[in-house]
Amino acid sequence: MRVFDPRHNGAMSHSGTFNNNTLVMAAGYTGLSQIFTPDACVEFNALGDYMHTRLNEVCKGTKLVFTGVGTILCAHFTSAGGGREILKAEDAEYEWDLDLKDLLWMEMIQEGFWMTRRGSIALVLGTPREEIDRFVSAVGRFLKKYESLVQLEEHGELARL
Repeated sequence: MRVFDPRHNGAMSHSGTFNNNTLVMAAGYTGLSQIFTPDACVEFNALGDYMHTRLNEVCKGTKLVFTGVGTILCAHFTSAGGGREILKAEDAEYEWDLDLKDLLWMEMIQEGFWMTRRGSIALVLGTPREEIDRFVSAVGRFLKKYESLVQLEEHGELARL
């Protein structure tokens, strides 16, 4: 850090919007010490794990599978199929279907949910469980609506969602 110390000749400057901004530092400290506490972190990640489990239950028998840790998830369309736990790329035989990802993205927007076009989902702190359940139901409706496109070949008709 000495190269940035302005007390020395030839010090490098480092400008930035929030450099030395005491208000931002106070807000960050308050957020981490009073809002996103260790207990809140555990509870928040448990909600994400609940969502991950529920989504993969709904996806059984389809090409759709969700990966993720805690509150960060991602949708994939793969020959490995829904309901499988995929922890790394080697765990799945991917057949990327970008058209299905686009279709899922557009359908979720119509359902009132934002996820990235590439399939990433990041939960927002304070999201109620009812919204998680509503999202899972929306994914279930998507899978039923496009059953002929998402169904794995070795599975028959999807279970009623």
